[in-house]
Amino acid sequence: MTTSPLVADTEYAEAPQFRFNDTTLQTFVKDGEVWFRMIEVCEAIAHSSPAVAARGLDDDEKRTVALPSSSGIQNQIVVNESGLYHFLIKSQLPLAVAFRRWITKEVLPSIRRNGFYARPGVLEPYPEDQTGDQNDLMRVREMLRPPGRYMVLSLPGRPLHVEIRDLEEVMVEFDQADVQALVSSAQLVGSLWRNFRTEDIFLNKAVTENSCGQQLDQAISLSARLAQWVSLAAIKAQKEPDRPAALTK
Repeated sequence: MTTSPLVADTEYAEAPQFRFNDTTLQTFVKDGEVWFRMIEVCEAIAHSSPAVAARGLDDDEKRTVALPSSSGIQNQIVVNESGLYHFLIKSQLPLAVAFRRWITKEVLPSIRRNGFYARPGVLEPYPEDQTGDQNDLMRVREMLRPPGRYMVLSLPGRPLHVEIRDLEEVMVEFDQADVQALVSSAQLVGSLWRNFRTEDIFLNKAVTENSCGQQLDQAISLSARLAQWVSLAAIKAQKEPDRPAALTK
């Protein structure tokens, strides 16, 4: 009995390649969403098993897709942005933090902005045929998609300047009460959202199958996971005196 050869899923269009240390990552885009090969993510942070790494992710964060590789068309595990953050936040590997910063600061903004690797963390001006207000609005909409904190500089007659700030940089400016309030609020939203999703009246195609509903679902799920990570980081900081003092006040 012969089997038909695998055919690459053409819905996943090849996007730019990026390089982290000695690992090349090929990104893919489907319906405006960025996907990463789990085998390359694992290679970048020295994780031994893509299958094990993807095991704890939600079903909407991972897929098995036939994609081209150096050995031909193969079924490969891919993860979206939410799945990538989910995995990296939980990972205890030393390279996971550096890799997450690199993805957040450079890769995702570059793909969303230009479709290629650009200057890290800094936006280039939009076309001059639009007004300054239109440019600024487009820029903010694009750059505020990833979770995190941003520094925005607006000067008369100059393009809006936006830089991504990493989560660790933000955390040192918070005291313990701020962190706890943020964590509690995010976890409450996540809990309420999960309850809503279990209601038959809410689980209708008009809500869950349109892009806005899916993006809201991913954003709430990701914020709840980030809240859990911040909570664990704060607890760990209390036990380690060499961590930022703001977390242990």
